[in-house]
Amino acid sequence: MRRDRQKCAKDFRSDYATHTDFCEALTQDTNSLYLLAFLLTTNHEDAEHCFAATVEEVFKPATVFREWASRWIRRTLIIQAIMIVFDPNRHKQNADSWYSDEGESGLTIDATNSLADLDRFVFVMSVLERYSVHECSLFLGCSSGAVIQSRERALSSLASLTPAT
Repeated sequence: MRRDRQKCAKDFRSDYATHTDFCEALTQDTNSLYLLAFLLTTNHEDAEHCFAATVEEVFKPATVFREWASRWIRRTLIIQAIMIVFDPNRHKQNADSWYSDEGESGLTIDATNSLADLDRFVFVMSVLERYSVHECSLFLGCSSGAVIQSRERALSSLASLTPAT
C-alpha cells in the first residue's frame, strides 16, 4: 500500500509545469503575448515593461498544470497590464501606432487602442481572450454590469472605427 501512495504522489507532481515548460510557452507565444501587452497598454514602452514583468512573474514558484502554462502566462500578462494602466501614480502616455506596414490589421489594432482604458480591457479580455463577464469583473474590480456596458461601448466604437471588408 505504501508503494502505491508513493507512486501516486510522484505521478501527481509530473503534471505540473516546469521552468522548461514556461520557457517553451514563452518562446512559442512571444509575438502574440507582445501584441496582447500592446493592446492593453497602448504603447510600446509599457508593452515591453508589461512583457518583462510577466516573464519575471511566471518564474516565481507557482503550481500550474503543464497544459495550462500558456493560459497562465496570458493571465499573468493581463494582471501586469492592469497594474500598469490603472496605477493611480502612472503618467498616462499617448497611444502609439502599431506598425505602419501592417495594413488593415494595424488599423484595427490602432482603433482598439483608441478606446477608453476600461472599454479596451473589457473588449480584449472578453472578446479576444474569451474571459467571462464575471472573470473580467473580478480582474478589473468592477461590477458585471459595468463590464457589459464597457463591452457594448467598445463594440459600438470599433464598428464605426474599423475598416469594412
